[in-house]
Amino acid sequence: MSTVKELHPDDRPREKAEKYGLQHLTNAELLAIMLRVGQPGNPITKITETLMNSRQNQFTLLERMTDREFMAIKGIGPVKVLEIRTMLEIMRRYAREKVTDLKLITQSSHIYEYMKPTIANLLYEEMWALFLNNAHRVIGQLKVSEGSATSTLFDIKKVLKHALLNDSQAVVLCHNHPSGACQPSGPDRQLTDSFAKACKTLELRFLDHVIVTTDSYFSFRDQGLI
Repeated sequence: MSTVKELHPDDRPREKAEKYGLQHLTNAELLAIMLRVGQPGNPITKITETLMNSRQNQFTLLERMTDREFMAIKGIGPVKVLEIRTMLEIMRRYAREKVTDLKLITQSSHIYEYMKPTIANLLYEEMWALFLNNAHRVIGQLKVSEGSATSTLFDIKKVLKHALLNDSQAVVLCHNHPSGACQPSGPDRQLTDSFAKACKTLELRFLDHVIVTTDSYFSFRDQGLI
């Protein structure tokens, strides 16, 4: 019996996915990529094909199988059963998710509430960027840099690149002041001005830069500085 390596490239799930896209793979081939390896003389593609055929090629029916039924398929043991059940759990959680579950940012207090648990009580500065869609819901976040208790380094290009790669429509900057003082420093103002100019060039909305402390915050937007 052939192994996956001996199959024609178009019949190997990973190569097929890279060449044509995941949407062109069968359910069995998608499952083969998840489970990775089979047994000597029993390639993973054969194992997953047998499994899916036993359940009319339906993930819904796959979900109803017992561990004993899974392991009745040659090549499937406890580890692969766990991997399959993990995949099915991911599918269930994904199905329950809604875009409206994403954090909505409409004012500076929302930014503070969102980032306070992450950075407010740190002993050193961290700079973060939040990336938002057109409806101002958070679709991603990135720790841009971290530094001493008095300063942090900031790479504007890094933030803009991440924003473009994630199709962000707006961005928010946020960093903490370990000293507890909310007022922006000279470098804070210069960084904000430079970032605002860079965003304008790319037609990316720069919504706010918020300084976070354990007790309060400072919003450049609220103070008319953006």
